[in-house]
Formats: sequence, structure tokens, C-alpha cells
Amino acid sequence: MIARLINQNLQLTHDDEQYRRIYLNCASALLLAANNVFFLFYNTVIDFYPPLIYAHLVTFAVVCLSQYLLFVKRKTRTSALLLTCVIALLTHFYMFDEGNREYALIFGLITPVVAIALLPRKISLPFIAIQFAVFNGLILSNMQTWQPVEDNVASYINLVVVWITLALIIWYFDASRLHAYRKMNEANLKLEKLAMTDSLTGVFNRHYIERRIAHSTRPFHVAMIDVDNFKLVNDQFGHVAGDGVLKGIADVLKQSFANIGIVGRWGGEEFIVLLTEGSDEDIYRLTEQARAKVATTPFGIQAPVSISIGLAHHDLGDYEATLRKVDKALYSAKSEGKNRIVSMLQYEDIQHQDIQHKSIPREGMEHNGVPHQG
Repeated sequence: MIARLINQNLQLTHDDEQYRRIYLNCASALLLAANNVFFLFYNTVIDFYPPLIYAHLVTFAVVCLSQYLLFVKRKTRTSALLLTCVIALLTHFYMFDEGNREYALIFGLITPVVAIALLPRKISLPFIAIQFAVFNGLILSNMQTWQPVEDNVASYINLVVVWITLALIIWYFDASRLHAYRKMNEANLKLEKLAMTDSLTGVFNRHYIERRIAHSTRPFHVAMIDVDNFKLVNDQFGHVAGDGVLKGIADVLKQSFANIGIVGRWGGEEFIVLLTEGSDEDIYRLTEQARAKVATTPFGIQAPVSISIGLAHHDLGDYEATLRKVDKALYSAKSEGKNRIVSMLQYEDIQHQDIQHKSIPREGMEHNGVPHQG
């Protein structure tokens, strides 16, 4: 109810900086109004006592004024200060009037908690200091004259009222802290995701991929992928359609390498995949399946779409050398006719070591020997 009231009248949400104090302002006013109604009844019907009746009537009027200032005049700080003052005056009037009877002194604990909850620090600290001086002055000046008193129903009611008030305020403080902590974590996660995600395609961005390569602790394969004739797609169908093609290809790559690879956008129409799991044959086969899948997938344009892929192996060491190697393989794939894979394969032989280049046309994987070995 209070949340809806604040949202509709003040256009504030839980994430607003002022929301917590305003919510506590409304809750305190509601609680104080209910307290006034109860004690008006008590001091009128059960234990007739005119001074407290007048005090509660004045308090109720000031509470209404504070909420008028909050919701109509939008004077948040004035409303909070007025509400805190009336709480302090009412509780201290009761303490000065009752002394140590009926556990009246326990109401002195409410003012500092309310001041901290409702007021800015630069106002609440002086307010609490003044209240502390008044509270201690009352006790020290009457300590020698006060007589022991017996417990009664009024004492019990006072204890319960203060207990409920403090418990509710502290509970809300803790709930607000947990809410703020969750929101902070969510914001940090969003920022972290934005920092490593390409905004168009949703895959990882170049910065994140470079960091993963540079900090890798084990060998893996790298696939560099370029969309064939992408400039013609943009020229013929427009950049919106081109963006749709890039998003669609990114989705195909994520599906194709979901269990063994990390897909990223390298820039423009280029993608990169870090293939971290699987044998050489599995990696080669899945890469070819991804190429074929793109070639047979409609991307919302009346034209075929294909990709060229350069594939290389990365050992622990200079990752820039690996990128140069896979770039060279991709260049070969483009120059040999596009829509194919060119892999830089390193073979170990008894007599020699050699790096061979092998291209795979779109019709299939025609090769001699082991297709790829890292």
C-alpha cells in the first residue's frame, strides 16, 4: 500500500535514492497515527488523562501536516524533520510527565532510531546529540527523587509499543540493505556483461576474446570466420538486414559450438571461435557443420549467405602469432573461392615437421591424412 502510494504520487521506485527514507516517513506516520488513536482511546476511556489527550491530538494534526508537505508540497526533508520533531516531543513529554513510572523512559530509545532512519546525516547527528543531552538531563536530575514503581498494564503496553516500533524500523533497514546489495550485484553483473559482450550479436567482444587467449592455460584451436560478400548484402538489402544476418550467424555459431567453444565477434563481419574441447577430428567436423549450416540457413534476405573459415592451433605462448596464423588461413579460404575452411595443420613426422594448408570446399571435406592436429 505504501509502495503504491509513493509510486503513484511521487513517481519513485525502489531504486530511487530517496525511496527508503520516504517509505520510512510514511510508515512512521502511519504507525504514529495508529499509536495516537490507540492512546487517545486509552487516555479517554480507560485511564482518563487530559494532558496526554491534548498531546495526542496535536501529534495527530502534525502527522497529517507532515504527510501533506510530503505528498502535496513535495518537501521531503521538511516533512521528515517535522515528523521526527513531533515524535521526539511526544515521547519526551510523556517521559517528563511520567518520570520512571510505567517504563516511560524506554520511549527515549525511539527518537535516535527514527532520526537516523528519516533524516540526512548532517541533520540527524546534531538532532541525536540534543536528544541525548535532554534525555540524560531528565534522568540525572531526577535519579535521587524517583521511587521504585511496580509493573502494571501500562508498563507492559509501553514495552510492547517500543519493541514493535524498533523491530519494524530495524527490520526495514535490513530489508533495504539486502535490496540495495542485490541491486548492486545485478548492476555489477550487467556492467561486467556489457564489458565483455558485443551489443549487436550478443556474443563475446574482441576485448574479452583477446583476454581469454592471452590468459589461456592450455592449448586450443582458433577458428576465424568471415561473412562472404557482406558488403554486397549491406548495399543490396540495407544495414538493418545486414545486422540481422550478423545476428543470425552468431546464433548459428553459438548453437554449433555450444559445448566446446567460445564464440566472439572480432569486428565488422568477422567472428572468432575458441575451440577448447574435443579431438582434432571433432573440431574439424563441427567447424564444417557450422559452415554448412550457415550456407543453408535463410537469414531474411533473398540471397545466399556463406562464411569462410580459417582454423589454427594455439599453443601456450605468443597468441599474436596464432592470430597471424589463423588470419593467413582465413585469407587463403577467401582467395580460394570462399565458403570453405582452410586449416593450418601441424604434423609431426619421424624425419621432419611441416605445416600444411588444406582447404575444404563446400561440397565436403576432401583431404588426405589427418585433417587437423594441434
